[in-house]
Amino acid sequence: MKTLITPKKIISYLSVTGITLLFGFACSGIAAQTEALKVGLIVPLSGPWARPGQVMRIAAELAVKEINEQGGIIPDIDPDEAIN
Repeated sequence: MKTLITPKKIISYLSVTGITLLFGFACSGIAAQTEALKVGLIVPLSGPWARPGQVMRIAAELAVKEINEQGGIIPDIDPDEAIN
């Protein structure tokens, strides 16, 4: 029996990978920086994959917000200035 790779599985894997990377950066040596950290996310925001891409974007923004509310990766920067 073949295991199908469905769009839902792909989105799930990408979301988990992205959030894991965000938290991995939060725990790494990046905290020694004094500048705002810019986080990029490549997701589809148009076409047939637009809705899953929007969900991934919202999840990433929520993760950034939660990290910033807990003091952020760089504790001396105002969370409102760190998010564009």
